[in-house]
Amino acid sequence: MDKKFWFQLFGLVAVILLATFLAFNRKYLIPLTSQLMKPTGQGIQDQSKQTLKIQDSQGNLKAQINLELADTPDKRSKGLGYRDSLSSGSGMLFIHDKTQKYVYWMKGMKFPIDFIWILDDQIVDIKPDVPPPIAGQTDDTLERYGSVLPVNKVLETNAGFVEANNIQKGDKIIVENKSK
Repeated sequence: MDKKFWFQLFGLVAVILLATFLAFNRKYLIPLTSQLMKPTGQGIQDQSKQTLKIQDSQGNLKAQINLELADTPDKRSKGLGYRDSLSSGSGMLFIHDKTQKYVYWMKGMKFPIDFIWILDDQIVDIKPDVPPPIAGQTDDTLERYGSVLPVNKVLETNAGFVEANNIQKGDKIIVENKSK
């Protein structure tokens, strides 16, 4: 047998052994995944200025916040994770391409938030006061949070926003562009 055959065989065996090792030792993958998901600089800052208004069913204004959009897979993956805080009167709106039941978790979060699930322009579910992970908590033990109904948007705000503004299922959202 020639030298090329042995070299290829050795390479194949090495790849199989590495894949097997990683498959049974997920703890080595988590730090790498966490590093890849950390945003650089000041985090996600959408260049366009957006405002989100929340109204009751009669059209009365309940709240208005400055908005960051998470409208790409990369922005949705990073979300608010690894930030120290969210400015008062601000939120992040996750915009999905499909309407379905989305599940979120608190990976990399350092502060509590409210989850608001939205279908088109109507709030259909709310999960207030979701705490950040406990220091040292592993990803596989993080609780998952999902809507009871299919949605195409999810709003994350500082914890207490829902209660302070009496946000309820059935309320409507309006997203507006501000002039720069």
